Formats: sequence, C-alpha cells, structure tokens
Amino acid sequence: MHVRVGGKGPAVVLLHGYGETGDMWVPLAVDLARDHTVIVPDLRGMGLSAKPADGYDKKTQGQDIAGVLKALNVEKTDVVAHDIGNMVGYAFVA
Repeated sequence: MHVRVGGKGPAVVLLHGYGETGDMWVPLAVDLARDHTVIVPDLRGMGLSAKPADGYDKKTQGQDIAGVLKALNVEKTDVVAHDIGNMVGYAFVA
C-alpha cells in the first residue's frame, strides 16, 4: 500500500472515498500534522497502491489498514473516513 505519513502526536488515519486517493485529504492533513501523526493510505487498487486481482472486500481492506498501523508501530488511532472509506474504516474498527 502507498501511505503518506507526517506530523507528530496522536495518530489519525484518513481514509478516502471511491475513485479518489489520499491526496483528497491534503488540506486537512496539513492542518492535522501540526499536532498529530497523520496516516493517509491509498486504499487497495486506488492511486499508487497495488492493484491485486482480489481482496477488495471491506474486511480485507480493513486488515490492510491494521497492517499499515502495525508496520508503523501505531497502537491507537482515530479514524476519519469519507464515502467508501467509511466501510473500510468500520471493518477496521470492528
């Protein structure tokens, strides 16, 4: 997965909507990065992330987010999501 990370402080993950990329969050991410660690992935198959043949169900995409956080050693995060990112965020949180 392609992931943008910036800032320092409590973690927040920003999940984009269908047909978009993490770039949609730039204005908010810049503001949040002043006092948060901002994590902005391109969801599976979108933007600069890999485009595998399968794994587009929300459970798998939620596991993608968990894997990103594990790789970054982030144990706790807030989630902000838009459009289809809401379903991925829900699967991740559940």
